[in-house]
Amino acid sequence: MRLTLSAVFLLGSMFGAALASQTTAGHVIAADAAPLKTAPHGKASVRLLSEGAQSAFVGLLTIDPGVTIPVHRDESEEFIYMLEGGGTISIDGVASTVSPGDFVFMPAGAEVTFSSTDAGSSTALQIFAPPESAAKYDSWQ
Repeated sequence: MRLTLSAVFLLGSMFGAALASQTTAGHVIAADAAPLKTAPHGKASVRLLSEGAQSAFVGLLTIDPGVTIPVHRDESEEFIYMLEGGGTISIDGVASTVSPGDFVFMPAGAEVTFSSTDAGSSTALQIFAPPESAAKYDSWQ
């Protein structure tokens, strides 16, 4: 599961300083080495790639097949780059199908729900800017 070169440039140019970690030192982290948190129901997990103290949260979100994330609103802007799988996302009542290579923007406060496909797990690069909405993962194990 690798980002294409164009996706890396897109994300880098969009977020630049927003991808700063809690320290001022740059770093490289292998996704498998990042802390893993699993939802209480066990059907979703997130790898904590970078938790910006002021700018952004970056995670690798994986959702099992056939899972629906209930309607919710996040206080932060959310960006998703779909790497594997996909499904249907609804943002403020507008439904769209997403698949690998699709980029999704959700404004702060938008009403959002997502249903993953039944065909396999869905994996996405997830960014919250600012990082406050990632606090939802604090209760995950």
